[in-house]
Amino acid sequence: MISRAKYTIDLYFYNINSNQRFVLAQVLHEAVNQKGVKLRIFCNNRSEGKKIIDTFRGQNGDISAWHWDETSQEMSKFHIKAIVTDDRNVYLGSANMSETAMHASAECGLFGTNPDIAKQLNQYAQLLIDCGNLKVIS
Repeated sequence: MISRAKYTIDLYFYNINSNQRFVLAQVLHEAVNQKGVKLRIFCNNRSEGKKIIDTFRGQNGDISAWHWDETSQEMSKFHIKAIVTDDRNVYLGSANMSETAMHASAECGLFGTNPDIAKQLNQYAQLLIDCGNLKVIS
């Protein structure tokens, strides 16, 4: 799904592995830096989001990221696990973007093509940004 993206990739994850040896990280790097796909990342904490920006941003990289504002409620988390590519292809599931989730855990997810669901996820992310729950990482 990520390797077929032509224009945009939106990642919504609690945990995202940015290690270049991780196969999904390799595919993201290729999409952003070789194909010029725009990447938006929504994650749980600022340091993880910043590490991803630093890892994937190259000369051609168009990357923006947001992190969950943990200051509003101590136990609150950004726990969404989803991928949207080209505003139409969607993954929704339980897996984080990590080696453990891909190789050692029992996870479940649904892949499909549905521009309406993609739009709803995008609108929800924008709502979280507008109400201050998601903060931009610069």
